[in-house]
Amino acid sequence: MNTSAGSGPRLALGLATAVLLVSCGVAVGPDTSGAAGSRARAKTSYVVGEVLAAPVCPVQRAEVPCRPRPVPNAEVELLRKGAILATTRTDARGAFRLSATQGAAVVRATNVGGYRSRAAKRIRLGAGHTVHVKLLLDTGIR
Repeated sequence: MNTSAGSGPRLALGLATAVLLVSCGVAVGPDTSGAAGSRARAKTSYVVGEVLAAPVCPVQRAEVPCRPRPVPNAEVELLRKGAILATTRTDARGAFRLSATQGAAVVRATNVGGYRSRAAKRIRLGAGHTVHVKLLLDTGIR
């Protein structure tokens, strides 16, 4: 073991540098990107899905199915106890993605186009899980 006279000032400089880095928000210490870091990130849950509209044909025949169509630009909200946790709009394919913490919630979609309709579904978000939802809006075609 080599204990030179200069090791004291080096140790003090090293400690001062560590204190400075920590006070600036730089992590000093064990790597948290492993299991502990993934547990911290795992608390965020996701709701992904699509918003469709039906019926889209005034007369539907058995040989020509009239499938629901995607609803672009629909407003999608994630609610808990009436409070909005997250909101987004669907893309051109009617797809959406929201994130929130675990717990019970309601996903609600509103067609902001010509015929205003709304669909909702109750869900339960688990910590770090993804829930897939399909919401069907009424087009008003009868």
